[in-house]
Amino acid sequence: QKVIDVLKNHKGEALTLAEISKEAGMELVTGHLSSGRSAGLIKSVGEKEITETVSVKKTVKAYQYIGE
Repeated sequence: QKVIDVLKNHKGEALTLAEISKEAGMELVTGHLSSGRSAGLIKSVGEKEITETVSVKKTVKAYQYIGE
C-alpha cells in the first residue's frame, strides 16, 4: 500500500524504485510492484538515467500510478 500511496502522491510523474523506496521509508525490490502491476494500478513507463549514486551512467526503469 505504501508504494501505491507514494505513486498516487506523484500522479503523472515517473519514479524509480529508489525514489519510491526513499519516500516510502523502506527498501523495495521490483517484486513489491507485482501486485500493483497485475491489478493495473502501476505501469513501467520507460527508463530514467541516474548519475548521482553511481560512478558511471546507468538507466533504470521508472514507474507510474495509472489507477483512478
